[in-house]
Amino acid sequence: LARSREGLEAGGTSVAVCDPPLLACLRDKEALYAALAGAGLPVLAPLPPPVVEGSGPLPLIGKPRHGWGGRGVVVARTPADLEGLVPGERDSRVWQPFLEGAEEISADFAIRGDGEVPGVGLRLRVRTAGGFAVVSDTVEDAEAEDLVRRFAAWAAPRGGRGLWNVQ
Repeated sequence: LARSREGLEAGGTSVAVCDPPLLACLRDKEALYAALAGAGLPVLAPLPPPVVEGSGPLPLIGKPRHGWGGRGVVVARTPADLEGLVPGERDSRVWQPFLEGAEEISADFAIRGDGEVPGVGLRLRVRTAGGFAVVSDTVEDAEAEDLVRRFAAWAAPRGGRGLWNVQ
């Protein structure tokens, strides 16, 4: 859709989709985390892929570098959890410290074509299935909303537009 936007808009159809270079960054967690950190946005620091022997501090969370929606996420609490992964599975993930007991806030918002964010809806993720929140509670959190708006201010000039959900 992003590659077709110019032709669609030439025909009078407005398309709220990000520019292809931004989409490429967003779909690559390694590139995204580096870009966000470089822009001064807080990011849970990625770690090198763990090795089974001397695996370092646990627990770790491994997210597929090019995945989405929580699919393929691995939590390694013990060295045995890492032993169950073949080397390619370890190397194809972005690893970060796993924050045991952390609560996750999900933010829904839109970036208009002019870069404005009319509103931000925040939800505390209570239960997930298949990587998606299936039970959530609406929350108000000024710090989280400010962070979402800072992210949107980073994304908009890079061609960010349309509907968004971030955690």
